[in-house]
Amino acid sequence: MAKSTGFPPQIKYIVGNEGCERYSYYGMRSILVPFMTAATITSVGSYAGLGFTNDHATEVMHLFMAVCYLLPLFGAYLADRFLGRYKTILYLSLFYCVGHATLSIFEKYEYGLYAGLGLIALGSGAIKPCISAFVGDQFHSDQKDLLSKVYGLFYWMINFGSFFSTIITPWTLDVYGPSLAFGIPGILMFIATVVFWLGTKHYKQVPPSGPDPDSFWSILLKGIMHNLKLGTDSKAVQFIGLGIYLALSGFGLYKFGLTGWFVTLLAGGALIILLGLSSFWKYAKKNHSAERVEEFKIALGIAKVFASVTFFWALFDQHASTWVIQAESMDRLVNVNLFGWQIFQGEILAAQVSAINPIFVLLLIPIFTYAIYPAINKVFPLTPLRKMGLGFMVAALGFAVAALIQYPMDHGDKVHIYWQGLSYLLMTMAEVMISITGLEFAYTQAPKKMKSIIMSFWLLTVFIGNLLTAVIVKVAIFPVGSGHFYMFFAGLIFLAGVLFALLVKNHPTKA
Repeated sequence: MAKSTGFPPQIKYIVGNEGCERYSYYGMRSILVPFMTAATITSVGSYAGLGFTNDHATEVMHLFMAVCYLLPLFGAYLADRFLGRYKTILYLSLFYCVGHATLSIFEKYEYGLYAGLGLIALGSGAIKPCISAFVGDQFHSDQKDLLSKVYGLFYWMINFGSFFSTIITPWTLDVYGPSLAFGIPGILMFIATVVFWLGTKHYKQVPPSGPDPDSFWSILLKGIMHNLKLGTDSKAVQFIGLGIYLALSGFGLYKFGLTGWFVTLLAGGALIILLGLSSFWKYAKKNHSAERVEEFKIALGIAKVFASVTFFWALFDQHASTWVIQAESMDRLVNVNLFGWQIFQGEILAAQVSAINPIFVLLLIPIFTYAIYPAINKVFPLTPLRKMGLGFMVAALGFAVAALIQYPMDHGDKVHIYWQGLSYLLMTMAEVMISITGLEFAYTQAPKKMKSIIMSFWLLTVFIGNLLTAVIVKVAIFPVGSGHFYMFFAGLIFLAGVLFALLVKNHPTKA
């Protein structure tokens, strides 16, 4: 069979859907921190917000983003076992639309914020692993060389939608208020759903496997429940162990809020497995097929590679929170001229500054793909894992620059917003090397029956990264947005890069 050189025709519907969906998500997200921190009595611009402190708004923002990237586990399970990827994407997109409507209608109330964000997290999070895997499903076995290019195009469209929404939505908020600013992204999400539906008859759909006693989650959860028995067959002991586990997570919720609940829940589950690791594997091999246990081990090996990527997201997603707060205190008067023509002159909004990220992405993807990567390949083979490793070092440099910008501002000096552009450039370079490469790596390395699960593992790194940021803000290691705050994260990502190099040193990579 002749080798196919073009994208399948249905790719345009999936890519078009992703562009509209990302417009809705990033547009809504770009105005969350300004809306939450605006005073409820003294309005900022033409609107009044909820009056949250910087610390509380940062914590809420990162918890929201964390939940968006935790729910892919649910979406992947739903798609792989019951609905299939197509139906999961289509049905849960409706929750997404209702979430935007809730933010728009109940924008004056704090409960409206939480309800709307919860519904958006459900819709956005649950479809994330499905859409990335679904685009890969459309290719035949002789088109593997096109996967890298289609994921690059996929990411390009994400940032195309992100750029325009980050420019337009903050302006809409400032001029017309939160109701319309939250409503327009909802309309775009509805359009995204329609575009996806239009390609229905063209899609190649992988059917769900149905309930599977040897699935990844069956092996994991049954193994945890086995370890909770503490070496006995007594159900009483098992339920006591489970009760203690849930009680500790409940204490975390009571004492430290949602952040504490997530931390105690995750730490407790990990501790249960680690303390009984030998027993876990014995139980798994005895009660599940050898083939599926081996696939489980492969999945855990990939998860180990992803572990240090969580630290990258702890930094990167701050461009929607602490970097917006930093921009609020900077000189934002901008004069843009192109070949003698004045393009723009005036003060840009702090929430609009992050639009420079998708601009850099749109420029850097072809530069890296067709110039930088081939040039480095001539010196030494540039594997996906090596690309990601270099990305960690560049990310550390990006946050070090953010710290150097902030230190004089901490002493009352005014710094121009142009300098933040250097931080964005470095972080975007790191994003191209880590995020795009990670998506491709996740799909190509996953066992056939675990594609969505592995994609959800990749997205889970974003959950833990944002949770880490929320924890650091909660315990107040350094004041949010201070120079020491940014330098702390620069050191953290540098150490994560070293950890990543150690974790992937002997990782077997499939071609």
